[in-house]
Order: sequence, then structure tokens, then C-alpha cells
Amino acid sequence: MLKVQSLYIKLLHLKSLTKPNELGLLIKRIFDMKLLFATFAVILISFSATADKIWTTHSKKNEMDGKMSFYAFTVKSVKSNSPMNFPYNKVSSFISLACSHENKAISLSFLFNIAPNIINKEIITKNFYNIETRIKFGEKITNVELLQKWGGRGMALRNNTQYLNVLKNSDELLLELNWQGNGKQYFKHVITGFSKVYEELKSKCGA
Repeated sequence: MLKVQSLYIKLLHLKSLTKPNELGLLIKRIFDMKLLFATFAVILISFSATADKIWTTHSKKNEMDGKMSFYAFTVKSVKSNSPMNFPYNKVSSFISLACSHENKAISLSFLFNIAPNIINKEIITKNFYNIETRIKFGEKITNVELLQKWGGRGMALRNNTQYLNVLKNSDELLLELNWQGNGKQYFKHVITGFSKVYEELKSKCGA
């Protein structure tokens, strides 16, 4: 069964945090979502034969406090534009959106089957890296920052609120990563229907 670590988070830049406990709450969210992936592996298998389906959604209830979390995933994973050297020759990526009754803001993350090994990163706090890179949607190229937990298989788009509304009108999202030993690699994600799943999650989370 596909085993993927969770990084469904929204983390604002440390310099722009306005609430003292915000960083702790967001990091806590990383670990709260780890149990989702056993279910997510089943979801991927269930939809693997559906060629025209772009997104699938899922919800999870916290058995302790009854609070709900909601997710959307791109069904089909994508590979880089050019083959990479071993052990990264089978790397694939997909996109996730997430929110909850506790953390209403919707986060966007890029998830991988193998932990990304990126060159241009810096340590910003214990066990977390900041990665500066670029994304492209439509004809617009934008500099962005991603957050990766050490050894994690996901990278969260930081300050992502400013991008989500624009992505609602896009059918593709291109991610650039400077991969160790392989140079710049590009992952082209089909996100047709983004607007629908985004509004669905907003409604469920009360955003």
C-alpha cells in the first residue's frame, strides 16, 4: 500500500506571523493528519481507472473531539518533465488541498511518493526547511516559498492565500524544483475543476 507522510498545512512566513501560537497550531496540524494516508492509498486505487476524474475529496472525523477535517486530492500523479537518476527515477507528485473546523484556512501542498531532495533550501525552525522556487499557472510565473519537514514527502505552499483565488481560473499548475543531482525538474499538474473543490472545502470548513 502506498505510504506517504502528511504535510497538509498552511504556514505563513515566520516574519509575517501575527499570532504567537499560530506556528505551533500549524505544525500540530502536520502530525494530526498522519493517519489520513492509509485511507488515501485506498482512494487512489479506487479512482486509478477513472481517466476523466481530476479530483477526489475525503473527510475525516477526530474521534476524540468530533472535529472534522476535509481534503481534496488530484487523482492522477505526475512525473517530472525529464527522467531523473536513481534513486529518484520513479518520483511522482500530486496536489492536496486541506482544511478543518479547527483550521479553516485552506492549504495547498505538493506531495511525493519519495521525499524530495531539493538544493536551494534553508532551515527556518527545528526540522523544517524553507524552499524558494517558482510556479506557473496560465502564462504567469510566480516566485513562491514551500515548507518541507525534514525527511517529509510533502511541501506546503507558504502564504498560499494570495494564490488560491488565481488558481481557480487555471487548468494547469507547473512546479519547478532544483533537485539534487538532477538539476531543475518540472512537474505539470492538471487542476481543472480547482474552483469547484476549493469552494466545496470552504463551505465545509466554514472559511
